[in-house]
Amino acid sequence: MYNIKELEVPIKIKVVKSGSYLIAGERGDIKGTIWTGSQRKDIIVSDVLIVPNLETNLISVRKLKMKGFRVIFDDFMN
Repeated sequence: MYNIKELEVPIKIKVVKSGSYLIAGERGDIKGTIWTGSQRKDIIVSDVLIVPNLETNLISVRKLKMKGFRVIFDDFMN
């Protein structure tokens, strides 16, 4: 992650399954790789919220779609 900036006002993120909230205090950009068919493409996802001390990463499909990404879940690994 890079271009990390502190938020002026922390953002509350609701965890739907538990009804609890997480607090993000920073945001930044991440580099990633996607595959479209057999072609590899490097991408940058900007304004990613940072929640300290999480053991795993979270992703918002709604936010990705708002940025113009098309999201498809597939079990091709099985």
